[in-house]
Amino acid sequence: MAYKDDKFLRQAVAEIPWSHNLMILNMVKSVQEREYYIQAVLKMG
Repeated sequence: MAYKDDKFLRQAVAEIPWSHNLMILNMVKSVQEREYYIQAVLKMG
């Protein structure tokens, strides 16, 4: 539900480990910050 309005984030979240996604959801409230951390996970693992 957190990413329902953002097609890029929905696709990106599908590519990262679920545990990373849960950490991001629990620790980061801003959509822009979540996008940054999701991209960082995709880039750096």
